[in-house]
Amino acid sequence: MNMQYPGLFQDIDLLSVFRPLVKHLWTLWELVLVGEPIMIFSPGTPRRASDAVLGLAGLVAPLPFAADYRPFFTIYDVDFQPYRAQCAAGDMIAPAGLLIGCTNPMLYQQLEKW
Repeated sequence: MNMQYPGLFQDIDLLSVFRPLVKHLWTLWELVLVGEPIMIFSPGTPRRASDAVLGLAGLVAPLPFAADYRPFFTIYDVDFQPYRAQCAAGDMIAPAGLLIGCTNPMLYQQLEKW
């Protein structure tokens, strides 16, 4: 951790994680800052999804990230079934500030209305 600029997850290399989306980092920063729920889907490795979630949580430093973040969300997570049921009913309201990372295409399809 770089103590000159304190904050969570400052050792995540945002450029390597978000290289294809560099021009959208400002928008992502705004979404994280105002507490919009974000799902990161990475068809690659779990590490890439986790780094993306942790990197986004660290973007607001030196402000503390005060919302729920789950670097690797799976269908076995305790909150998956309630989220899936809400999406199926058409009344999905994701919690404010929720950041989740996933690699499973089924999870992405089940929560597509998010």
